[in-house]
Amino acid sequence: KKEMEAKLQSEQALQHRDLHDGMKVLYRFLSSPAAQEAKDPLPNDIAEAGVALNYFLKGFDLIPDSVPEIGLTDDVRIVACVLARNPSITAREIQG
Repeated sequence: KKEMEAKLQSEQALQHRDLHDGMKVLYRFLSSPAAQEAKDPLPNDIAEAGVALNYFLKGFDLIPDSVPEIGLTDDVRIVACVLARNPSITAREIQG
């Protein structure tokens, strides 16, 4: 969690409010008892949330995070796609 929060405080990440919100939703979802107790094969929503979180934390990806102004664009798109493809993630977040 500390690594995610530190990366979300970077200058580039601060420009993407949707990235902040999406990553926090994904983190809470993956920290939930249901996700923690899931067994293989993982449900799609849990697997995709895990991939998105891992991709965000990885510093070298499709568009390296160090590229000014566009370095987190791919991360933003992946998070948005995972949330759009898996409404169960946000539904669980709303239910609390």
